[in-house]
Amino acid sequence: MTEIGLFIAGGLVTLIVFVGLLLYGMMSFNQWSKDDHKSGGN
Repeated sequence: MTEIGLFIAGGLVTLIVFVGLLLYGMMSFNQWSKDDHKSGGN
């Protein structure tokens, strides 16, 4: 019971972190591409 609970909790944490990083990366990428188009890059 405890092992299964830990396994599920670990999987949920990993999934949430993965999705969070993915969304953060996509937002950062969109922000950079907008800035590049505006200022022509640094």
